Amino acid sequence: MVIIGSNIEIKDLIFKIRKDNNLSQDQLADELFVSRQAVSRWESGLTTPNRKPQSSN
Repeated sequence: MVIIGSNIEIKDLIFKIRKDNNLSQDQLADELFVSRQAVSRWESGLTTPNRKPQSSN
C-alpha cells in the first residue's frame, strides 16, 4: 500500500505498481489508453502523467 506523503517518486511508484501487477509496459499502456513510450518516459522520469484525463470530445 502506498502512503500519501511518502518520499517515493512518481516514476518509482509507476514502476512498482506495474511490476506488482506483473504487467509489461505495453500492457499497462493498454490499460491506461496511452502509448508504451509514455509509460517508458514516466518510468525513466523524463515526463509525468497528466493529473487530469483528457475529455473524449
